[in-house]
Amino acid sequence: MILRRIHKFLALKWELKKAILWALLVSGAIRLCLLLLPFQKVLNISRFISQRPFADLAHNLEPGEICWAVEAAGSCLPATTCLAQALAGKVLLAWKRQDATLCIGVAKDGEVLKAHAWLKSEGKIVIGDTGLEEYSKLPCFDEAMK
Repeated sequence: MILRRIHKFLALKWELKKAILWALLVSGAIRLCLLLLPFQKVLNISRFISQRPFADLAHNLEPGEICWAVEAAGSCLPATTCLAQALAGKVLLAWKRQDATLCIGVAKDGEVLKAHAWLKSEGKIVIGDTGLEEYSKLPCFDEAMK
């Protein structure tokens, strides 16, 4: 399986490889921050990174390709959460000057409260679009990211 993933990665165009590598780095860093820091600090770090494009993502990549790269990277990182992916997607889209909205919803599963994060851009859900009907959406976190 790992060899198949490597083969698929090597077959991609350079711009997508670069986007996946940046998505791995950003997703991993955000995941680590989520484990170690309070959520507000993670939002502040994400905002800081969003405002300073550390990577020149290829101009010919579409926002959908960047989101695909974030989800592909998330499937390779152990214990990556929907929140880490949504925040990473927001950062990478900000580097391309593409607005995106971080959304979080909650649902009750018996006595357990569960949550899910997703990312919207141009009115469409671009990351985390599975099973949303069971979640009640909380207020968006855009103001915290500005």
